[in-house]
Amino acid sequence: MKKVFALLLTFVLTFAFLIPVFAEQTETEEETMVLFAADENAEEGETAVLFAADDGDDGSEEDDSVVLFAEDEAKESDVADGEILTVGVLQHVIDLTNGEYLSEADRAKLEQDAQRLSDDFGMDIVILINYDPGAKTAEAYADDYFDYMGYGKNSTKDGILFLRCMESRDWHISTCGHGIDVFNDNTIDYIVGEMTDDLRNDRLYPAFSTFLSLTRDCLRADAENQPIPGADTDNQQIQDEDSGKKPNIAFRVSGILIAIVGGFLIALIPMSKLKREVYNVSFRSGAADYTKPNSLNLRTKQDIFLYTNTSRVRIEHNDTSRSGSRGGSSTHVSSSGMTHGGHGGKI
Repeated sequence: MKKVFALLLTFVLTFAFLIPVFAEQTETEEETMVLFAADENAEEGETAVLFAADDGDDGSEEDDSVVLFAEDEAKESDVADGEILTVGVLQHVIDLTNGEYLSEADRAKLEQDAQRLSDDFGMDIVILINYDPGAKTAEAYADDYFDYMGYGKNSTKDGILFLRCMESRDWHISTCGHGIDVFNDNTIDYIVGEMTDDLRNDRLYPAFSTFLSLTRDCLRADAENQPIPGADTDNQQIQDEDSGKKPNIAFRVSGILIAIVGGFLIALIPMSKLKREVYNVSFRSGAADYTKPNSLNLRTKQDIFLYTNTSRVRIEHNDTSRSGSRGGSSTHVSSSGMTHGGHGGKI
């Protein structure tokens, strides 16, 4: 009886000792699963946890190198181990005026179109609305927002950003990567020219719809190796390309030949008549037959200076340390060290 009681007591004590061990092991396994559950490709609304190594002196080590992009701001974080954070998907239509000039419904429609366009062509298409660029220029503001907010697809950071400042009336288009080649200076002027009337009257939804539509046309033409709309300053050529017309070389050549032959025949008739009216004359080696002897006597010779004319032409010097040119696009370097194209103005 005593042996049975001793065996039972040993079993109970052993079980009581193992309960916290199993609990601790279960908690450790759950904690490990949480600590390493981060997903860099998490969809919007999913949660991710900062990675932490368990080889520190105190059993944990914070990772200070994690960079988070939460919607409209990017910041470095040294959040403690196990803290849950929301992974936000970068927006492509950002309204920093809190809907004062663009309703949320219109912004959502533009966001959907911009997101689809970005995915289809592998290039970030961004629209940014603000009151003014603050202490920065519109160019610096647009470039920095594109760079530091994490925009730009592929290793070359391909993308285009349209900035509209409502109070300062600035606009600026910043391009990066392959966007510099697609949207050169002439193409940007062409796109903004189509938006000018709506921008001037603060009709942002139709203006941005035009921007996305023309951007799609340019990217599609580039993908199909076709002439990019607006890239050529010849308006007639742009219209012919838009309508699908191509110059008829044979028609142009025949027209030129007809014009030459017709002109020759028209000139031949009156010239023949004039030729018949001209009397035959003999060749004279001098002008003695046409002057009256002793009729001209120059007694005084004098040179008089009247005036002088000087022309001055200014020679432009480009600052190659900051700006340059690439594929018809003027380029510059932003504060992050990235090369950007594009330009802007006021409307």
